[in-house]
Amino acid sequence: MLNYNSEAYARYEDSHPGFWNKIRGEKVLEFLRPETGDRILEIGCNTGWLVRKIMGYSNNVVGVDINFAGLRIANMENLLCMDAANLGFSDNSFDKVVCLHTIEHVQEVSEVLEEMCRVLKPSGSIVLIYPFELIRGTCAMGGALAMYSSILKARQLHVHKLRPRKIGRLIAGNGLLHKESIIFMDPWPAFLTILRKKTNLEN
Repeated sequence: MLNYNSEAYARYEDSHPGFWNKIRGEKVLEFLRPETGDRILEIGCNTGWLVRKIMGYSNNVVGVDINFAGLRIANMENLLCMDAANLGFSDNSFDKVVCLHTIEHVQEVSEVLEEMCRVLKPSGSIVLIYPFELIRGTCAMGGALAMYSSILKARQLHVHKLRPRKIGRLIAGNGLLHKESIIFMDPWPAFLTILRKKTNLEN
């Protein structure tokens, strides 16, 4: 497993042109639909640009990331260093969860999805964004170059090639339902998948 505690990687992830982060942010807001009273969690927040954007709509937003160096750059009290597969929050803590270009990096996607389900309130929603790669790692070459000065590490950054159908298989039986998936340009093609946590009556 690669060490993501890297200031260079955090700065690379923040270096995408403002136009594309604007597209990403607007797409997240369109499907997340944050409201003032929502408690919202971003998993894989990096230096917190999306958290800050969502804070314009909701007054209780928390971001977590495993890259402490990136969180140190952000210097925001509501950004926490945490493993996505072992979230330090109580059950049913959040109304909504967003995860932007993170699940393709984690070793055990099913464990991370289970943790999202655990901390999400019943009927709460999850917005996942992940790359549409024909060959795993092609969208991680820039990150590999920034972090390790070698594009040969790209397939170690993107350890999964994900599709909505695979996400559907991974959530089978864990309390989440697949609601919708689309493809959009991000600037490369990316999937946006909406999941919803079952209510107690649906379980």
